[in-house]
Amino acid sequence: MGYKAEVYNKWKAKNLPRLKHLAGLRLEKRKAEKAEKRKAEQEALHPLLRTLGSKRRKGKIFICPQCNVEFYRRPCDVSGQCCSLKCKHAYQARNKVVLFCVICGKEFHVSPSYKNKRTCCRVCTGKYHSQIARAKRESKPPCFREYKALHLGAELRDWRKSVFLRDNYTCRWTDCEVRGGYLEAHHIRRFKEYPSLRLVLDNGITLCREHHNKTRNREEKLIPFFEELMQKHCVNDSIEAVRP
Repeated sequence: MGYKAEVYNKWKAKNLPRLKHLAGLRLEKRKAEKAEKRKAEQEALHPLLRTLGSKRRKGKIFICPQCNVEFYRRPCDVSGQCCSLKCKHAYQARNKVVLFCVICGKEFHVSPSYKNKRTCCRVCTGKYHSQIARAKRESKPPCFREYKALHLGAELRDWRKSVFLRDNYTCRWTDCEVRGGYLEAHHIRRFKEYPSLRLVLDNGITLCREHHNKTRNREEKLIPFFEELMQKHCVNDSIEAVRP
């Protein structure tokens, strides 16, 4: 041990209690300053936002429109206007909005939050929605109504059944052996673009759901492929008919 280290150790042993006392005083002073700062912050806050700890409450302060009393709302419940259910019901009863039913013309009263309501009861609501749906249907072009009527008509159902019977309820995609179950009749040439071929039997082919989904947005590109499948199918049928 050198001479400097020995002198330092003697000085430290002599002054250590005094150094500890000074460090304690500094620590106490720092704690007192923090406490005073926290107390000042709490006093500056609204009384309803104060807590026992150092952090303030995270909600908001509102004034009840019924009793004009300030109240606290949590962050998850800041949408309420009144301080209690009693004040809420009294406020709604005092501020009722007068409306007239668009169906029966009857006068009815609602709270301000329902000021855009159109009908007075469930029966009138059902009639109102029926009128809206009827107006939407009538506003669509005639071609859409013809298209929908054809899709839901008996002629298309008969065409679909004929396609299934011709293909023996079997998917005609290459190397697909799905028979029965959920099958779909696919138009080789698109239903919308070729109206004269909508009910032609040779324009339909039976596909399973998986392979029918593969034809979406690829109908024009797959026309030669389906025509080749139809020719192969006709050849196979002719061979089986000639076979003893």
